[in-house]
Amino acid sequence: MKEISMGAAIALLLGALLMAGTSSAYPLQGSNGVVSCVIFDGFRTPNEGNSSTLHLDMAVPSSLDANFELMDNENAIHPVDVNMSWALQTGRVIVSFVIPYRADPVALRIIPNGSEPFTISWEQPPKLTNGVTNMRYYGLANWQIAQEGQAMMMDVFISNNGTSGDLVVAPENFSIVDQWGWRYYAEQNFEPTVIPPKNFMRAKVTFSEMSSRSRPMLLEFDSGKATAIIVALEPLPTEQAADEQTKPAATTTAAETSPVEQAAANNSTDQPAAEVQTLTQPGETAATLPQTAEEKVQAQRDKMSALQSMMKVK
Repeated sequence: MKEISMGAAIALLLGALLMAGTSSAYPLQGSNGVVSCVIFDGFRTPNEGNSSTLHLDMAVPSSLDANFELMDNENAIHPVDVNMSWALQTGRVIVSFVIPYRADPVALRIIPNGSEPFTISWEQPPKLTNGVTNMRYYGLANWQIAQEGQAMMMDVFISNNGTSGDLVVAPENFSIVDQWGWRYYAEQNFEPTVIPPKNFMRAKVTFSEMSSRSRPMLLEFDSGKATAIIVALEPLPTEQAADEQTKPAATTTAAETSPVEQAAANNSTDQPAAEVQTLTQPGETAATLPQTAEEKVQAQRDKMSALQSMMKVK
């Protein structure tokens, strides 16, 4: 893998940043019993024409000698691009692949020298439906944030599940809600699209002029209607990292240690961890975290309702 200067790496990350599809699925991990690898995250940079470069942020054994292959949703196999891959630290690397712009990663095949190949797979985002409209949320396609505000582009899949009648989808069908219940409506960045029965579209929905302090909690399709579809959003990358810093460490035996935990242990120091006290947020309890999409949406609604009640002038 080639070496890239820190300035070039930062420019690559902050340039035209495109998050990999199904970003909420990370981290991903796999092992053949001898070699273990972890994919912490993925991001894309656009190329000229109809291709992009998918960069996978991975933890690998420091002595790993292996080849990598990526399979996309069209079952095409893409070899690793060694010229666009680089090492961050010992055991932490960026592994890159040139793939079609609209392709989604399905599986990464690791082929170590001296042991058996193994695969790390991505899961398909859950499908939400109101009976006629099906929707999948693939994650952030672009995100820019500054002191003055932020803008983001969301990658969504919409299909017409009906047997008769066209479905018309336009930017005004989409909105997002932040942690205070403020609703932002999508920009007019694509033309209204007619979707015949049993057909679909993939759209990049743009939201701009958002407060830099807003955290998107819900993505809505047809907000306010009985047929509304609501997606509970995962934290943005920086928020997720901050959340992880406030989580107390769980006691784990050696037999229970996962590749993710092992990768973190390999990078640890002998410094004692600082004690962190996590305060319960409005609308948040110590109950079991919601598991289904409906429970996640309801949990976000309850939290926002509690926050809005606190903000009311008495």
